[in-house]
Amino acid sequence: MVNDEATPAMTFGEEVKARRTALTPTVGQAQIAALADVSRNTISNLERNATEVSPKVGRRIRTALARLENGDQGVSESELIERATRRRIAQEIEAQLAPYPEDVFPEGSDTPEGRYIAAMRHAYRTAARIARGADQ
Repeated sequence: MVNDEATPAMTFGEEVKARRTALTPTVGQAQIAALADVSRNTISNLERNATEVSPKVGRRIRTALARLENGDQGVSESELIERATRRRIAQEIEAQLAPYPEDVFPEGSDTPEGRYIAAMRHAYRTAARIARGADQ
């Protein structure tokens, strides 16, 4: 669990909830999630101590909270909708990888079918990355 900056009596999730609810006006979990580029469920589970996050994600969440504490207005409703839509599209694209399992034709397979499968996997992964906005 990320707990390098939280007080000893407070878990990282408790710290996140305390800092979020101390903001005026109170900021929702979705806004912090959008700024930290995680799901709202991640923030909810974290605040309930139902999950742990990696140090990298913990830093992103702390950065999002610091931005809001310093007066950054966060993310607009339309941007939240766009990010959720991008995530959903990326998940749908990644689901199309199922017919092209890595273990059947591993990367570097030297058959025509193997090269075709590798190209399809690459195309779907690239499309998912673009859908997420990772190439902007």
